[in-house]
Amino acid sequence: MPKYKSAEVGVQMPSDGIVEGYASTFDRTPDSYGDVIAKGAFARTLDEWRAKEGDGLSIPLLYGHNTDDPMHNIGRVTDAHEDERGLFVHAEFDADNELAQYARKLAAEGRLYQFSFAYSIRDAAEVQNDGHYDYELRDLDLYEVSLVQIPANQHAVVTSIKGGGAGLKSGRRNSKAD
Repeated sequence: MPKYKSAEVGVQMPSDGIVEGYASTFDRTPDSYGDVIAKGAFARTLDEWRAKEGDGLSIPLLYGHNTDDPMHNIGRVTDAHEDERGLFVHAEFDADNELAQYARKLAAEGRLYQFSFAYSIRDAAEVQNDGHYDYELRDLDLYEVSLVQIPANQHAVVTSIKGGGAGLKSGRRNSKAD
């Protein structure tokens, strides 16, 4: 499986805590837009992000897809790969960003526990799925991953919060199903 892992080059962002989970899933349950994601849909874009490592670039971790306010850029994805369940991400919170640390606190408390991602479509098609038609996304350009209150894919969840101060549970899980 193609894997993206950010480089240890360029300006190092101080980190205070990490978050892990699924930014997308391959479970064939349509999201709120009627889309399903095909296995392999992120392969090319993760390879392209890997090629940017030498320039010190990484996939941004945003709060709520807000690209207009730099304070909503709350960290960076340090590892992303597809597994059987979906697109798994490992991200660091920015220690110098107050909003990042508040988002980390909310995630640790279970009040902010879902992911989403921004993308454009390279390849997609309508497919029959359980007696109805859905739009299958087969090749995507990934722009960012966000912690969100309400994702399009209800199965895109935080599975672990680690580090970053008192009261933060290592390996926190949202439910037995996670």
